[in-house]
Amino acid sequence: MSTTSNRDRRASQHSTWPVRRPFRGLALGVFLATAAVVNATPLTGGNLLINTDRILLEFTPSGDWVQTIPIPYPGPAAERARDIVVDRQGHVLVYNGTTAPYLSCYDAAADAWSHTTFARWSNLQNDAYGGIAAHEQYAFVTDMVTFSGAAKGVVRFDRDQSTALRFATDIEPIDLNLGLDGLLYVLYPSSIPNGRCLDVYDPITLDRIRRLDLTASLGSTAHRSVAANAAGEIFLADPDGELHRLSATGALLATTTLTAGTQPADLYDVDVMPDGTMVLGDRYGHVFVTNKDFSDSSAFSVGVNSVFVTYVPHVPEPSAALLLLLGSVALLARRSASGRGDSRLPIVV
Repeated sequence: MSTTSNRDRRASQHSTWPVRRPFRGLALGVFLATAAVVNATPLTGGNLLINTDRILLEFTPSGDWVQTIPIPYPGPAAERARDIVVDRQGHVLVYNGTTAPYLSCYDAAADAWSHTTFARWSNLQNDAYGGIAAHEQYAFVTDMVTFSGAAKGVVRFDRDQSTALRFATDIEPIDLNLGLDGLLYVLYPSSIPNGRCLDVYDPITLDRIRRLDLTASLGSTAHRSVAANAAGEIFLADPDGELHRLSATGALLATTTLTAGTQPADLYDVDVMPDGTMVLGDRYGHVFVTNKDFSDSSAFSVGVNSVFVTYVPHVPEPSAALLLLLGSVALLARRSASGRGDSRLPIVV
C-alpha cells in the first residue's frame, strides 16, 4: 500500500493553527537541575502533566511551571518512559520502559513510587509508541511484538486485585486512550502507514464495539495518537502536525495543522480534558492547547525532547457525611483494639 503525505490532501479543509503567544523557551536544564526535588506537592486539578526525558513536569494550562518530579526506572538499565495518565485517585501512571516495561505509579501525597510488570509485555524501539489509559481500578497499556515469542494486543492491569490479562491479541496497537464517553480507543497497526485503523472496546467487558478503517476518510496516511471526547468524537494526532476531528463513525469533520513557530510539529500525543480542551505534545518539546473547533489555541515549550501529555482531573473532595462515617469507623476500630468494645455509632442530630 502506498503512503501519501497528509498535507497532499484535503487542502480545502485545512486551517493554519494560530499560536497566539510566543513560546516560553524554558530550558530543559532548569528542570534537570531541579529533578532531585523529593518533597513534591499534590497535583492540582485542571493542570497539565508532561513527561519529557524521564521527567514529570506539572504546568498550568497557560504554561506556568508548577513542579518537577523525576521518573525512576526499577530495572537494571534505564529505559524510556512513555505515555502518562492520572487515575481516579489522583495517582500518576507511567508506561515506563521499552523491552522490559513497567506500569509505574506515583502517589503524589506520599511522594512514593511503585512498579509492576507482566510477562511478555514489550514495546518497539520507536519513541512515539506506548500508550496508557485508566478506568476505574484498571490500567490499560499497548503491547507489541519485539522478539521471538513476544505477545501483542492490550494488557489490562486490575490494580485492586493485583492481576493482569491480555486481550485484542489480533492487533498490534501503537496508542490507546480512554475516551470521555467511557470507551477504550485503540490505534493500530505499527506497519506503514501506521495507525490507519481504530478499534473501540468496552473497558469492563472487553467486548469490541466497532472497528474503523481510517483510510476511508483520511486516505493512506499515518496517525500516531488518539483521543475521544464525551460525544464520542475522535481526535487523531499525526507526525506531520495534522490534527483531525472525526465523528464516532469515522467521518472527517475538521483538520488543522499545528506549527511551532516556523517548525512543523511532529505530534506524539493527544488528550482531551473534560471541558473539551485538547492538550498535545510533539517530538521537539512543544505543548499545544486548543479547543474542539481548533479556534482558540496556545503553545509553550518545555525543552527539546519529545513530550507525552495528560491532564490532572479534579478529584472530588469527600463529603462531610463521609468524613463523619470514616471517623466513626476509625473510632470503633480503636475501641475494639483497646477492649472497650462499644459498637454504637455516634448519633447525629
